[in-house]
Amino acid sequence: MTRLSLHKSSQGIFKTQEAPEAFDKDLLTLRSSACCAHKSGVLCILRKGSKYKMKIDYIFDGSHDSPLIRLYSDQLNEITVLQSSIRELADNQKKEQTISNLPISSSKATLVFKTADSDSGIIISKDRKELLVELSKGTWLDICKKLDPFLVDQTGFAWLYESGSNSLLFTTDGYW
Repeated sequence: MTRLSLHKSSQGIFKTQEAPEAFDKDLLTLRSSACCAHKSGVLCILRKGSKYKMKIDYIFDGSHDSPLIRLYSDQLNEITVLQSSIRELADNQKKEQTISNLPISSSKATLVFKTADSDSGIIISKDRKELLVELSKGTWLDICKKLDPFLVDQTGFAWLYESGSNSLLFTTDGYW
């Protein structure tokens, strides 16, 4: 898979520094340049001024692992906040967490983690702007444990949840 690193340019569009030059003509800008899609199937959601915030994107095509929700950051404070939010679900302190609203997140899509009696899995809206991960407390606890190694060494990746047609991935650099 080609790594796509998207940045807001002075012209108000997103462009990549790492993909081929032909990428720019394939870039589709949506909703005030806050959300962009590439015809390869990568939807990258960025917020203005989000240089050091955890990225959340939904890769719906273009990878043998697709479709998947990818969360990525190499910042210890962001990983800690993510894990704490998930632990609140596992410990039944909260029933729902809107991850995209956390101060660590840079996303214009809505990503919601929700506790259920059993694993419903990952549900994606038709417009791919609403992402719901509905899992049992036990599964949230397993996911929390999978993030532990990143609190010591902020490198690598982990499949947080794999079931059905969608998966949840955490990676420190966007690669897996």
